[in-house]
Amino acid sequence: MRRAGPVLARAACCGLALLAAGCTIPRAGPTGGAIEDGAGPSGSAAGAPYVLIDLTTAIGQAVSDGAPPAEASGGLPPGAPVGLLGPEDTLRITLWEPNPTGATLLDRPGLDLTVRVGADGTISVPYVGRLRAAGRSPAAVEEAIRTELGNQGHVMQASAFVTDDVTNTVVVQGDVMKPGRYPIAPGARGVLDVVAIAGGGKSPDHASIVRVSRRDAAVTASMTKLQQSGAANLLLSPGDRVLVMQRVRYFYAFGAVARPGQQAYDDEEMSMARTLGRIAGLDDLKANPGGVFVYRRQSAELTRRIAGPALRADQDPTRVVYRIDLRDPMGFFVAEAFRIRPEDIVYVSNAPIADAIKVLQLINGVAAIGAVPRNYGAQY
Repeated sequence: MRRAGPVLARAACCGLALLAAGCTIPRAGPTGGAIEDGAGPSGSAAGAPYVLIDLTTAIGQAVSDGAPPAEASGGLPPGAPVGLLGPEDTLRITLWEPNPTGATLLDRPGLDLTVRVGADGTISVPYVGRLRAAGRSPAAVEEAIRTELGNQGHVMQASAFVTDDVTNTVVVQGDVMKPGRYPIAPGARGVLDVVAIAGGGKSPDHASIVRVSRRDAAVTASMTKLQQSGAANLLLSPGDRVLVMQRVRYFYAFGAVARPGQQAYDDEEMSMARTLGRIAGLDDLKANPGGVFVYRRQSAELTRRIAGPALRADQDPTRVVYRIDLRDPMGFFVAEAFRIRPEDIVYVSNAPIADAIKVLQLINGVAAIGAVPRNYGAQY
């Protein structure tokens, strides 16, 4: 026991020598000071320095309001009108001559026939011949038949009823209960209407996105946005393709957090406060509550609007690190106003005392190793 003092002293000297030699303290990432230095004029080997922004409630709200949609969006070209005939549609056509005796229509003689619109867009009607049907409504076909027969001196009536509508349909695929081809009508042509007819999505609304393709263009929207906004309920046109997909998104947590790693982003949007709850908060024994950082890539325009004159010419405005100080009692209000995005990296730096504890543990470990030869074989 009398020799423990010199052993401990030598161990402390060895531990300090290791630190002086440049041995790094084990940690999960950079210190808060290193992150500040990385935003300085010198930058890093990776390129221009990023932008470090200290979050306030106002900045958090402004960033969230200026965030782009979580999914891509775009415009569709004008669609084909609904209700017109096309190739492969089937019509039931009835011809009859008005009965001058006043008999009811149920007693009238007539001619019923079923015709299919050919690839050239025409149909064949007795006493009329080939008649163009594609691009016309059934009512327009009726009028064309009556006109042709009237030109021949016949006073005839005609009716046309679609029995198999191939043209006015859309294809629904993907994560729905009943994929297939479904008809659309002028009063029920919204994408939500058609998805409902297909049995609805298999996944929750926040985990589903809908892509509508028309010719060579496509637009994408989340199911939640479609549900919340009637204006966003895209109107479909004949020939459109609807693909419902499961949306799998993640954010990442590193450093002094209770649950690091890849985390599911399983809602339309998530506040920083909810994100901290998802990862079970900070590690009480390691975390620096003043060093909570969010690494993000965003548009340069948004960064310029948020940073203002503080943005330097040498900084890369597309690489931003937001810092939240949770030592401030207002910090959690800031965290509630700030929205995390998919692919963000949440990093919590170590508290300085945590590094000091690691040094002491290192010295204690070296002391224990140094004491082994002296205690080996000792009588107890």
